[in-house]
Amino acid sequence: MKLKMIRRRAGVRTGGVAAGTALSLLALSACGGASGSSSSDAFTVGMVVSKTGPLSTYSTDWENGFRAGLDYLTHGKMEIDGKPIKLIERDDTGDATVGSNVATNLLSDGAQVLVGPTSSPVALAVANLAIQNNVLFVAGDSGTTDLVGMDDRVFAPFGASRSGNEIDAKIVGDVAGKTVATIDPDYEFGQTQAAGVKAVLKPLGATVKSFLEPTDTADFTTVAQKVAKPHPDFVTTSWLAPGQLQLYRALAAQGVFKESHLYAALMKSDSFKTIAESLGKFVNDTRFSIAYFPGATGNEQDLALQKYGKAHNHTVEYDDSMGWTAAEIVYHALTNGDASDGKSLAKTVKDWSFTGPQGEVQIRGKDNQIILPRFIVQLTEHNGQWGPKLVKAVPASELVPPVVKAIGQ
Repeated sequence: MKLKMIRRRAGVRTGGVAAGTALSLLALSACGGASGSSSSDAFTVGMVVSKTGPLSTYSTDWENGFRAGLDYLTHGKMEIDGKPIKLIERDDTGDATVGSNVATNLLSDGAQVLVGPTSSPVALAVANLAIQNNVLFVAGDSGTTDLVGMDDRVFAPFGASRSGNEIDAKIVGDVAGKTVATIDPDYEFGQTQAAGVKAVLKPLGATVKSFLEPTDTADFTTVAQKVAKPHPDFVTTSWLAPGQLQLYRALAAQGVFKESHLYAALMKSDSFKTIAESLGKFVNDTRFSIAYFPGATGNEQDLALQKYGKAHNHTVEYDDSMGWTAAEIVYHALTNGDASDGKSLAKTVKDWSFTGPQGEVQIRGKDNQIILPRFIVQLTEHNGQWGPKLVKAVPASELVPPVVKAIGQ
């Protein structure tokens, strides 16, 4: 893959396109569309974010990272070659119909780029609007894989393809002849995670046992008993708090961790202490992967993001790095492409790489897959605070998933 080099949950993040999209498109057509209302005196970026709703905390982190990235890239001026970058923000409330409506209004207000949805249903709806109106779309930290390979103009910093669990192999090492149990919520997000574990580890000789459980599961005793029976060497899960914590306690109670090593993804820092307490003494043997944490690389961008967060009284999380990634894409596209043409903007970032707070990020042009580095860590306590301790930084070049759906197929 040739790359141009420059500087460098189980939350509700899945679902289909909202029925309101068609109505939104009609409304936009009546207004003359995005191209008829673009401002010539500013680059206009429409932000569709969850200021309210179940995913608002994740969206807040993403937005801070996005603004921090633009602040860094423009040296605090928020302009490109003397032309201001105008940010217009609208609340999607985590609802696809609302998201469609606010995106339609943003396009009518001259938005040349749309960014930000954290909810997967919102992201899919807004992506379709962007395609219809030929504008660049960069999703927030939506977990849906449907955005990968969807269209030239659609990018998703968090939407790894269905085979995007390459970090698993880096954590477990040699799994030939070993058994891995994956416990996941039974809906698209969890199903995708389970499929990813199988896709990566089975070819390496592992036996993968998948346990899909209802999303409203409160008592994990039964599933913990089922997991214990095959005596797995490794256990992993995509369940997030609070169910994740209850699951850990149930697995520990059934003695699973006495013979199995747990590995899972870390998310927000406010869960670190509770996760550690849920695992008890087994926390020392547990390995976690995380997309980013403050100080992960110590590079210029990492320090800039931390500084921006401190200046805005914001606790920097992994989602901040996803927002920064979106800022890099938007800035590079607007600097090098035609702002009135979404395809022109998209072309500038295909097969391109850059350095962000988390290290080098690669963008594969064939399917617009954004390939991110990840970090293998363990949770440790320091001065009464639990946080990640770096075990290994895994570069994006070692986490390249296969192409599942190429654009145009």
